[in-house]
Amino acid sequence: MSGLSRYIYISILALSIGANIYLGIRTALFQQSLSSQASNEALRKLEKSRSEQIQQEGKSDDSELAPSAVGELPPAGYANLYLKDIRLYWTDSIYADVSRATALLKSLRTDGLVDFDAPDQLEIFMESASVSVNFSVMETIMNDRVFGHSNSHVRNMVIDSVESEGKRLLRIRGELELVAWLDFEMLAQVKVSEEPGIIEVNALKITSLGLPFVKGLMGTVGMQLDSLIVPDQSSGVTVKGNQIRIRLEKFFPPPAVHGKLGTIGIGEDSLNISLKGESAPANLATLLPDPSAPHYLFFAGRFVKFGPLRLIASSLQMIDRTVEDRFHFHVRKYFRQLDQSTARVMLDGRVKVFLVDFGKEFSDIPEKNSKARQ
Repeated sequence: MSGLSRYIYISILALSIGANIYLGIRTALFQQSLSSQASNEALRKLEKSRSEQIQQEGKSDDSELAPSAVGELPPAGYANLYLKDIRLYWTDSIYADVSRATALLKSLRTDGLVDFDAPDQLEIFMESASVSVNFSVMETIMNDRVFGHSNSHVRNMVIDSVESEGKRLLRIRGELELVAWLDFEMLAQVKVSEEPGIIEVNALKITSLGLPFVKGLMGTVGMQLDSLIVPDQSSGVTVKGNQIRIRLEKFFPPPAVHGKLGTIGIGEDSLNISLKGESAPANLATLLPDPSAPHYLFFAGRFVKFGPLRLIASSLQMIDRTVEDRFHFHVRKYFRQLDQSTARVMLDGRVKVFLVDFGKEFSDIPEKNSKARQ
């Protein structure tokens, strides 16, 4: 075989192998797509079948076995969410303490599945809620997400609060890059903006400690914040004049939090926020598998995936095993909590799961508290 013939033969063989690989990949992807569509269609048929079954059993005289209502469910792609005394973690160091909240989970998936395993594909629409964000969490967000980029002129921010003339003010300290890195301190008021979803941090006094001429320049001339600091454009934080504006829906990592701000207050160690909207239903206690649980996260929806569980027109209540503090729940690492959990399925199909707090080992839980919650 001549050199040219051998070259042509090898080229044809390579093209043939490449074509077979391409067709194989396309076939596998097509089959996977068909499988996903079939799975979702099966879920919808199962929901319809279960709905018809509930209607039939509702007419039965055997009330003990008839499923209980899970309440009015939102359309596919959404789930009702109720929280009580929860520390909700987005990351290991970014969290919020939720005393109570009524919310709606929205799935960004095209198939309408509310998937707890994909927090990037979820959004939280808060209604009536009471939330506290610790200053240490705000420091983390400001230092990493807001001013952690290469063009920032601010670093090492520390946030707390101080009393001044009978009012509690937000105090922000750190280092500011002018000619060199200089210490600075800002005292500010915090209020809800007239623009929806915006928190305004209004600087009352800005000083730079260490160099008297800079202190005099900033204190008397009133150097503007927006000429000094540059937040990351995707952080939800903007600066206008001497005002820092925080857009709630972009301030936290996914899942994004939306809500209509009600009031905002400065505590000793946290920013305390209330959101206004529709409150929990009057019959919430009848919907909860365990209404006596002091700390819980409860959701109900048409198509919900939580770990290995797929719930169809049902509900699940995640309950803290212990009662001495808030229920610590991590939206990205709850599988670690599931690994040491127990679950019970009730006759009506509702599910309750007893979980350990995020960051706690099962051996750390007092035995009497663990048994008491089961």
